Amino acid sequence: MTNPFRSTSLLNLPLTEGVCQQIHAAALLRTSRESSVESVVPSSVEASLLRKLRQRLGPAICLTHPREIEHLFCGVTLLVYQHIEALYCSRLARSIPMVTRIINAMARAARAAAIHEEAIWAICLYLNERRREQTRVTTQHTSASWWIGTIVADERDQPLLVGLIDLSCLRVLAFRVGTRRSREELYALTLYDALLGARHPDRESAGGVAWRVPTTLVSPDQLPAGCHTACTSLGVRTQQGAPSIPLVGELQALWTKQRAHLKIAPGQWAVAFDSALNRAYGTSPLRTREQANHRFRHVTAYQRDPACLIPGIRALLPSYEAEILQEGEVLFDGLHYVDELLSYFPGSPVEVAPSPQTEATMWVCLDGEILTQAMARELARRDGSYRSRRPGR
Repeated sequence: MTNPFRSTSLLNLPLTEGVCQQIHAAALLRTSRESSVESVVPSSVEASLLRKLRQRLGPAICLTHPREIEHLFCGVTLLVYQHIEALYCSRLARSIPMVTRIINAMARAARAAAIHEEAIWAICLYLNERRREQTRVTTQHTSASWWIGTIVADERDQPLLVGLIDLSCLRVLAFRVGTRRSREELYALTLYDALLGARHPDRESAGGVAWRVPTTLVSPDQLPAGCHTACTSLGVRTQQGAPSIPLVGELQALWTKQRAHLKIAPGQWAVAFDSALNRAYGTSPLRTREQANHRFRHVTAYQRDPACLIPGIRALLPSYEAEILQEGEVLFDGLHYVDELLSYFPGSPVEVAPSPQTEATMWVCLDGEILTQAMARELARRDGSYRSRRPGR
């Protein structure tokens, strides 16, 4: 993504006054009709007053004087517009304030005047239908409910087993093993694993993948915020106060038997429990996932990182503090993650969420909002693709 403010192309002309007027009027009209838009309205737009005036005077009130339009859209060229479109309509689902921040960071780097925030806001609202189409997710809601909760909670630093069960068939869809200190992370990653298993290839679906999800996710415990975010993005209700499930008692007994009769290293607890589940019930989460990965190994859409397809799923991933180096890259776990957008914010503290699917990918958040997807320079191939992991990982 080259800096549009550095372009010398003769085709990079300012948007015409008529186009700017149309974009701005459409944004004001939508703001006057939809109260949900108010959360992103810039301070220069008085949404409540606009709504009252439109009700009294009609939609013509949304037309702004040409001189004001010229002032607001000063510096908005065709390339600037296209960059706003690329940033806002991406599956990363950047917010309008973040798009504004990036565009004006580009302007500063080129020593150009900043673009008025109201112009960027108007363009983003104008592009909202395109964004909705670009970030669309195909969900297939079933009548089932999923249960997620703690199955085994030993004292102190002993293992904590969190599981997710499909109540319609009493089947374990996912589980994670860890310690009490990582409880919220275990809940989030258990849901993440279950959602991975809920996807299947579908040529007619958005991104070539459809997601079979339950109607409700129930839990006896309070769920982490990331679980609510992911469920909302997929249209799944969350509910606290689930009834007791006999299968949980069976799983507790199976876990206890495994721990009592086998000497298992902590790193092998999950694999051993998965094998025990497979022997007892004829199916298990890890084996089911391996079979699906093998079956659909040639389907490009299925092999794409799920967190690239559904922004809400990123909320389930653990995040870590990092910093954008002066070279415009993030050093994490021995790898240098790069993306052009990082170079506009050198020295900034960020939060990074590495992909569980591949070491090559991580998502970078600046001040709590998604900035970009960065890739590990060391894992890049000459053809532009990336190795999934380092040798031995």
